[in-house]
Amino acid sequence: MENVSLVRGRRKAREYAFLFFYRFQIQINKLDSSIETDYIKIKELRKDAETTLGVLEHAQENFVEEIFHYALAEKIKLEELVVQNLTNWKIERLNPVDLTAILLALVEMKYLNPPTPTPVVINEYVELAKTYGMPIVTGK
Repeated sequence: MENVSLVRGRRKAREYAFLFFYRFQIQINKLDSSIETDYIKIKELRKDAETTLGVLEHAQENFVEEIFHYALAEKIKLEELVVQNLTNWKIERLNPVDLTAILLALVEMKYLNPPTPTPVVINEYVELAKTYGMPIVTGK
């Protein structure tokens, strides 16, 4: 039962980190140059994520903070890795929801310890991208 609780807790924490980081990226160009204003804006984004998903438990908060820390600290490296693996595509063309899912999945696979199994990480972020992304429009 404890394992199921941990999985659900991590799932909620991933969703929280996903929403928080996505909103942060969308608003990053709107952030003021002053550290105080940026900090206030980040707190507002965090409160917005809490409103959507509820308050997190301590372990979940730590997990979110670790993901967010690495996502920010390693963003340039992570985006370079994405670019290296794109074929006939530019990173600017990626849907922001999909890019967020890719970046956060890379964070979990490359930086978090103990690592979550890669198939689990991929599945979790694919599901988040499906939930929050736009439906795929086909020519049919």
